[in-house]
Amino acid sequence: MSTGVSKRLCSRRGNLTGFSPIFALLLTGMLAPPANGAPFTFSLTGSLATVRHAHTTTLLPDGRVLVAGGFSDSNNSAQASAELYNPATGRWSATGSMATPRFFGTATLLPNGRVLVAGGSTATAELYDPIKGAWAVTGSMSTSRREFTATLLANGKVLVSGGTDGSNRFSTAELYDPASGTWSNTGNLSTVRADHLAVLLPNGKVLVTGGFSTGGSVLGTSEIYDPASGTWSATASLITPRYTAAATLLANGKVLVAGGGGSSGPPLTSSELYDPQTGGWAATGSMGNARFIHTTTLLPNGKVLVVGGGDGTGHVVPIAELYDPANGQWTATGSLNEGRDGHTATMLPNGKVLVTAGSGPVGSDIASCELYDPALGIWANTGPLVAPTLSHTATILPDGRVLLAGGADQFGAARNLAEIYDPATSLCALTGNLGAARHSHTATLLANGKVLVAGGIGSGGSPVASAELFDPATGTWSATGSLGVGRDLHTATLLPNGKVYVAGGESAGGGLLASAELYDPGTGIWTATGNMLNPRRSHTATLLPDGKVLVVEGFNTESFELYDPRAGTSTNIIALNAPGRYARTATLLPNGKVLLAGGQLSGGALTYTALYDPANQSLSVTGSLATARHDHTATLLPNGKVLVAGGTGSNGALSSAELYDPATGTWSATANLATEHSSQTATLLLNGKVLLAGGRDANGNALVISELYDVGLKFNSAWQPQITTSPAIANRASKLSLAGVRFKGVSQASYGSFNDSPTNYPVVQLRNIDNTQVSYLQVDPTSGWSDTSYTSVPLSNNVALGPSSITVFTNGIPSAAKYLLVSPKSTQALNVATRLQIAQDPNILIGGFIVTGTVPKKVIVRAIGPSLKINGVPLAGRLANPVLELHDQTQIIATNDNWKIDDQTQQSQEAQLAATGLAPMDDLESAIVRTLSPGLYTAIMRGVNGGAGIGVVEIYDLDQAADAEMVNISTRGFVDTGDGVMIGGFILGGSSQPSKILIRGIGPSLAGLGIANPLANPSLELHDAQGALIGTNDNWKVNDQTQLSQESELRTTGLQPPNDLESAILTTLLPGPHTTIISGKNSGTGVGVIEVYNLH
Repeated sequence: MSTGVSKRLCSRRGNLTGFSPIFALLLTGMLAPPANGAPFTFSLTGSLATVRHAHTTTLLPDGRVLVAGGFSDSNNSAQASAELYNPATGRWSATGSMATPRFFGTATLLPNGRVLVAGGSTATAELYDPIKGAWAVTGSMSTSRREFTATLLANGKVLVSGGTDGSNRFSTAELYDPASGTWSNTGNLSTVRADHLAVLLPNGKVLVTGGFSTGGSVLGTSEIYDPASGTWSATASLITPRYTAAATLLANGKVLVAGGGGSSGPPLTSSELYDPQTGGWAATGSMGNARFIHTTTLLPNGKVLVVGGGDGTGHVVPIAELYDPANGQWTATGSLNEGRDGHTATMLPNGKVLVTAGSGPVGSDIASCELYDPALGIWANTGPLVAPTLSHTATILPDGRVLLAGGADQFGAARNLAEIYDPATSLCALTGNLGAARHSHTATLLANGKVLVAGGIGSGGSPVASAELFDPATGTWSATGSLGVGRDLHTATLLPNGKVYVAGGESAGGGLLASAELYDPGTGIWTATGNMLNPRRSHTATLLPDGKVLVVEGFNTESFELYDPRAGTSTNIIALNAPGRYARTATLLPNGKVLLAGGQLSGGALTYTALYDPANQSLSVTGSLATARHDHTATLLPNGKVLVAGGTGSNGALSSAELYDPATGTWSATANLATEHSSQTATLLLNGKVLLAGGRDANGNALVISELYDVGLKFNSAWQPQITTSPAIANRASKLSLAGVRFKGVSQASYGSFNDSPTNYPVVQLRNIDNTQVSYLQVDPTSGWSDTSYTSVPLSNNVALGPSSITVFTNGIPSAAKYLLVSPKSTQALNVATRLQIAQDPNILIGGFIVTGTVPKKVIVRAIGPSLKINGVPLAGRLANPVLELHDQTQIIATNDNWKIDDQTQQSQEAQLAATGLAPMDDLESAIVRTLSPGLYTAIMRGVNGGAGIGVVEIYDLDQAADAEMVNISTRGFVDTGDGVMIGGFILGGSSQPSKILIRGIGPSLAGLGIANPLANPSLELHDAQGALIGTNDNWKVNDQTQLSQESELRTTGLQPPNDLESAILTTLLPGPHTTIISGKNSGTGVGVIEVYNLH
């Protein structure tokens, strides 16, 4: 027996005595093949650029896979190169290379999101940063080692044990501390060993078993490492000594050890179970194929997949097998396309297993990679609709229920019914009726949680222009502004700025429309935007990641157009030399491309599918559907596949369903629906299932039948990660934090050897509800992850804005998703209000604010006086009749006296203001609604005809989803005593995260700006929503609460007040309402300024 694992694994395959190829064939034949139609198969995916074996593979927090190092027989040397696999594309790309080539080393994902690669015929170690795509050297181990094991402990440190330097085997063990980047010795194993197994047990201890010892003897002994004491203790020995076996922690807490090389003869077929409760081993079912240098992976359904390995005769085993802990038996499953050993196997978030490289059938290293899919999708009936319907809409609500609105009966008559499907009870129940019956309309979930329903065919059989809003909190509908023209079979797309883009459709009399309109949730009003270049109906519209809308074909046109919300215009990008396809589906894939599937031409239903690539505005054909169909549904599943179901085929409504895999570009059959459905709806629920509701059957009848599709991972809910706490709003440029349970799963889900590839950590997916854009988040290096918590790096500007869901994947098992709203920035000022005594110039109320960002921001500015009350009692001395001006940096851009009339147009603006929910209470009060480009603005409040009294100027953010915000607000006016002090209120919102806020009280330095009678010595108070005092300041250099200097901290902001007597409070505030008061010290009076800065 050799003293170590050789560089060429093929040499190990053939050096086992007493084992013939005939015996291998007999073993293979002992296992029954899978039944016909078995879904569990391997498919090829992208190949590595470099052939290699003895490499490491690590699932990264963003769902990609890192392969590093290994040995390549193409140049007969160890490798330093690394590659990244993207499951969304099925392709590999180069990333930074390591400083040191290495093979038979280990790789461990740390809680900070970085990957520790250690050893591999060297003592050095390196850290890979997935965000930078670069490596950095870290502390070295005390000795060079390979063929050892590395285990991430519960305390975040990494335990390495045993191994060899090529000449000697070791009993030493070391601990890596990510906090210091250093290694330290810990207790030694009782026996030197290499090519052994190490498994983290549920109690946090580590089981090490088997391997080679001194002189090449094969070990059966086992030891337990206790991180609390840093010592090893003996436990029961394996029944059969073995090396290069595979070990997997099962969901029941036991450890399965399978195969491996034995003390003599061929590799082993036997398997054993270690029970940590008893500390003993017990035999379990044997594999059908002897193998060593293989992998085992715990699947989401609790079974264990064994892949590859050598058979001891110089050959590899292509057949894969499944171990079922329920009965202790192995059964055959799909075979590899290319047999291998020395490979890795990694559980992906989508539930598939990625098998990577290794040594192939003829002993040469290979670059090919394969995917094993354990999912078997199934349909099941769920609660029926209250009324049969088709051509309705289905919208997921923030609480996870589904709103089913409108639709037609089997005779085409529009309905005004609306129902709510509750996944918790699997039942539908009626909710408030629509104000107008309609079908073939659109429904859009808005950022405020309400649902906008627009257009459609009304009860009279013609397109309608009306629109309605559904409020889930009350279960009622309310009218909102009407479309400029009635339309049906149009599209509605939620834009990043929160508006809804409606395009095309059919008008009364059957005419096709090229017009497009924008709905503003802030005002409840539709406005025209640039027309499409070609009229169309039954087309598709997809919001692309760059914020533009892709409009595809449709009845009567073959053109592709892009709508740019910033310019408000459409441009042609593709024109096909074929009649336009219509009644098809368009699905934005995780790789950024758009899948166009099926549809209809004059000749009937189509199998045609294509991919649109926004990167180069090109169209390419992909695999065809097995069944031609139109008026079907397409749903992007959490695993990245697209489920196409039902529709109408050449012989009527269909019950068939198919799955598209973007990684392979192919379709595969999945389970059939129980009933044919066409013109139905399909909705991805927060639990990951798909609700398919209503439609028309093969006989033309409208259906009440609803069915649920389950992707078929068949996991036990006790193994499922669960999100218990998530933010209601997540912001770009802010971190996102989750709390929950089982973020680390119930097992490492891997095989415990030197090239172990555990996946017991959270991979977090953020998905936009409207356009299905998917983003995987990077973990924050400081906060990291644990079994109960996760914090991301600040969300990037590439994350889609608007209503979204968030899911945690661990060991291929998805959590139930949580709803959240993604907004542009961190906590922002949603409104600000300032109250003080208003007199004649210069003692008027002046409010300033800054809008930052990349797009305009809609605000309402109000001047309030007559309606002011305290505890329901009219405020004495209130301003009787305010007038309002809004200025930009150079001019007056709007004025208003009485809010119901727009001063600029002399037309009524009552409906517009009422739609905001912020109309003033008194007709004499003033209001201006404007959409403002980024810049500086000033609101000035006076009394009509020089009137005096106490007034309030308010600024509200009406467009929280827009990529713009009010970052600083200031108010200037005369500060009196008593009720005449200046009171500034502001509301922070748009996030669940706290924000750093600077409040300044300015007075003396105003004299230098030419302002007469400045407040000589201002004092500040800060109050919370309940009125409790939470901070004060007199002179800014000293913190009133601690009586310590805050000068340095304030100077760091660059916003320190100019005068020592002025005041400043620097604090961190949670979202909600806050009040600040500026008064003169010792009852002083004068002109003062309150300023609020959002420092994020």
